[in-house]
Amino acid sequence: MRSTSLFVSAAILHLLPCLAGAQTPPKVEWQHCYGGSGFENFESSSYFESQGILSDHMVVRTRDGGYAFVALTESNDGDVSGNHTGFTGFQNIPSQDFWLVKTDILGKIQWQKCFGGTSEDGPQCLIRTSDGGFAMCGLTLSHDSDVTDPYPETISPNPVSGAKSPKVEGWVVKTDSMGVKEWAHCIGSHTGDEYFNSIIEVPDGFLVVGSSNANEEDWQSHTNYYDNGVDPFTMGTWDALIVKLNSKGEDQWHRLLGGVGYEEATSVVTVPGGGYIFAGNTNSPDSGYLTGPHGNVPTPHGDVTGLHLDPKIWGSDVWVVRLDSVARIVWQKCYGGFSYDMANCILNIPDGFLVAGWTNSNDGDVIGQHGHGDGWIFAIDTNGMMLHQVCLGGSDSDVIRSVIRTADGNFVFAGSTISTDGDVSGLHRGSVDSADGWVGELSPDLTLLWQKCLGGTARDGFGTVIETEDHGFLLNGSTETANNGDVSGNHAGKGTGGAPNRVSDVWNVKLRNPAANVEREIALASTHDLYPNPAQTEVYLDIDGTTPLRKIQFYSSFGMEVFPEYHVQGTRAIITVTDLPAGVYVARVTSANALAGTSEVQTVKLVKE
Repeated sequence: MRSTSLFVSAAILHLLPCLAGAQTPPKVEWQHCYGGSGFENFESSSYFESQGILSDHMVVRTRDGGYAFVALTESNDGDVSGNHTGFTGFQNIPSQDFWLVKTDILGKIQWQKCFGGTSEDGPQCLIRTSDGGFAMCGLTLSHDSDVTDPYPETISPNPVSGAKSPKVEGWVVKTDSMGVKEWAHCIGSHTGDEYFNSIIEVPDGFLVVGSSNANEEDWQSHTNYYDNGVDPFTMGTWDALIVKLNSKGEDQWHRLLGGVGYEEATSVVTVPGGGYIFAGNTNSPDSGYLTGPHGNVPTPHGDVTGLHLDPKIWGSDVWVVRLDSVARIVWQKCYGGFSYDMANCILNIPDGFLVAGWTNSNDGDVIGQHGHGDGWIFAIDTNGMMLHQVCLGGSDSDVIRSVIRTADGNFVFAGSTISTDGDVSGLHRGSVDSADGWVGELSPDLTLLWQKCLGGTARDGFGTVIETEDHGFLLNGSTETANNGDVSGNHAGKGTGGAPNRVSDVWNVKLRNPAANVEREIALASTHDLYPNPAQTEVYLDIDGTTPLRKIQFYSSFGMEVFPEYHVQGTRAIITVTDLPAGVYVARVTSANALAGTSEVQTVKLVKE
């Protein structure tokens, strides 16, 4: 068995699937917990926590080589200061702020700022802007402090109970490079709720996307099929919301897109050549009649067609919509099966777009789901035709929240898992509801190359992954583990809500560049022990009879293990390299020292012509 380091391009590797093997997962370089005695998390405001609204981009690289992240915080101690402390009667929880934190390259806090009011303020996305500052979006229920232009405090009361609900507003905050607020604006209607999931910078401002259930002129969402005078508990439907802001954060135009059910836009990117494309979720059927709880009800046509619908399940599909520069639909498509399918992020790839999220289906567009909800990634071309798809996970629940395309053309995902089989290994099992942060790398054709579980015995998860300057990875998420497993430094918590002993910190984990160790070995390795060198067909390694050979391994510069054939004749190992592409390799040779009872490892460089 041998290990080889191949310096070949990603394109060559695609042509040699026989060489693709399991890679060694990168090691943890450092990890930090950030927070105080309250609750810190990357998953929105608790107002929407039960709806599963998840962030896909909460950490960025900064110009000085460090990092910045945004999270929700309830603390005003530990690492957190300046929280707009208060108490909201809604759901009996403490007030929550946007928490923007700047760290150096090793994760040490350089400065931190809180933004919000004395109610709930939940961040969903952070970007670094072209001027070196930051822009954040999410939602707010506050009407004071940094929230200076709120809409009315309540929306229409429930027609049966008369109870009023707090007004939820989309909120966008822009700061300079030191976190000083430049502006903050509420964006939305007077008659409904709005929230934002994703923000991008465009040449003349910003584009934000989310959802709205407004029912006023110019903010009219599509009619809900329950709005037939029979169901008094339904106030309307939700549509995907797209808003164009100028450079000062002022609403230039907005669009509501959807059907007769529920829609949201969770992630948006610009399209090469102009326009935008967003990924989100829908449960709106095509026009016609649908058998529901109240019999056959009309479902007037909206913007959604192609839903995979099973009336017995009432599931949802991933909804991908391509827009022109003023948010007119170029095309839209539903992806999924006949159960629940959800999108968390979308990104540009050379031949189209990549979408990632979660699926509980195993039919329709979904193949290979492991049994209880998997992370789901699929690639589509520029017209929306599916190219590849993969379900990732085990027999329990797994979710992917973000994916990036790396410098070498592969993909790295981040999410969480509670599985111990299938694609998943290494879970830190605590209680039955414990979870680990989950990270892995895929080839361009979505073959899993390596995966890694990180966490402890409580609930841990990742929301964002970015590639670092040294081509390692930074993972951003949260941990509820009280300092075991991979977690150390978690701040003792005072609990929240119905969990008096619950702790939760923001958790950043830096992974080394998977190729760093191999590159160093290549630089230091000798070329004298393998011959002929350079080689074309066969290469030989003489074996010392006093130190018997245990194994020979070969790894790529990306940590990929390949397996050229070899056999031993007497005191010489003969390795066949005919099928290896030209390049530089490193052989890691392990032998046994019989006298000392130990193993010795030697690295040897080989040049293949």
